[in-house]
Amino acid sequence: MNYLTFLASVVFTITMAEGIYIFLKSPKSSVNQLFLFMTVSLGIWLFGAAAAYSAETKVEVILLFRISSLGFIFLHTFTLHFTLKITTRERREKLPYLVFIIYLPSLYFLYLSWSGLIVYRDFIKTAGMWIGIPDFGSLSLLLLMINYLSYYAVSVVLLLLWRKRTNSKREKKQALVLIVSMAASILLF
Repeated sequence: MNYLTFLASVVFTITMAEGIYIFLKSPKSSVNQLFLFMTVSLGIWLFGAAAAYSAETKVEVILLFRISSLGFIFLHTFTLHFTLKITTRERREKLPYLVFIIYLPSLYFLYLSWSGLIVYRDFIKTAGMWIGIPDFGSLSLLLLMINYLSYYAVSVVLLLLWRKRTNSKREKKQALVLIVSMAASILLF
């Protein structure tokens, strides 16, 4: 096991434990369900990456990448849905239509991922682990990046507005934790 596989495995375990813990506190809460979906998405992404780094063949790497794409393609979508759910309480009757629309691009990107490669143009094995060669010239990668970053940007703006208008100290702290987490995700992306 190489160090990237080990690190991804540790983060996977922590992420899944956190998601399950929050979900079990109130399983009927739609916010908790969405948080669980976010952690499962991250977990699928981490699982696929952890296994792919140590895979034996390129065919295995591509399969594991496609599996992990379920996670990274839907993580930002679940995050925006989660953010909309906690920040737009007074306008929830309009959410089902908006939610349908925000999931459509991810379904398209999932199709692209399973019918070809969406982020990488190739994988090479170096120093005992597989590394993806980004396909920076690809229109699908550009569109995925725009989708990913715009969903996180909208989420951060909604959280900033929610933090500004709420009088609850607890909600202000929650918003700040979420903003910092999302900003870190954007920067790491």
